This record gives sequence, structure tokens and C-alpha cells, in this order.
Amino acid sequence: MIGVFILGLAAFFLAAQYGQPYIWGYRLSAEGVEFVVFGAIRVWLVRFADITIIREFPVWGLFFGPNARVALYLRNRIFGRNVLLRRKKGLIRQIVITPGEPAQFVRYVATRMAGPGFVGEQM
Repeated sequence: MIGVFILGLAAFFLAAQYGQPYIWGYRLSAEGVEFVVFGAIRVWLVRFADITIIREFPVWGLFFGPNARVALYLRNRIFGRNVLLRRKKGLIRQIVITPGEPAQFVRYVATRMAGPGFVGEQM
């Protein structure tokens, strides 16, 4: 009985870790960071002009200590590095995501925030 439970738990974590990015994710476009379902349907856009801060953020810092954040968690990986997006305005100011390549994602967004000439890529 315990073996079945452990096997089921392992299957759940594997499905959540590797399956969720196929259901919803993030894409960089010429306009901003798009939140998409099934890799194609955009459900939300955060424009580059509206982003004030983007940086990698440790998971323990999200919940504990003086830097704990109240944010919308749109993570699509259980075990992934977090990226914090802070917006200038709106009801939801802080968004936490887990892109596949966080350092590259942060670098692209920071570059696009700095000026025009960026060509969008999907993460």
C-alpha cells in the first residue's frame, strides 16, 4: 500500500514538473511577456514598458524572511528557478514565474526594457 502511494506521488511530481510547461507557459514577443496556454493562445500580456524590475528570486525568499513577497504565482514547474516580475501599475504588481531558462529570460526582458530592436523568442 505504501509502495503504491509513493509510486503515485512520484508520478504526480513527474507529471507536474514536465507536463505543466506544455499546458501553460511564457513567451517573449515584441510587445512584452505573454502568458500562453497550449503554447499558442495568449491569455495575458505584461508590456515591457510596464515592467520595473525583473530578476531571479530564490524560492525560500518568496515565503520567508524580510523579503517575502505577496505575488501572483504563475509557476509551471515544481522544481524550477523563480523569476520575479514587478509591474508599475495594476491590481497585480508582482508576478512569479518559472521559465525554462531563467537567466536567459531575465537577460532578454532587461534588454528589451532598455530599448527597441528586440526580436521576440519563446521560452
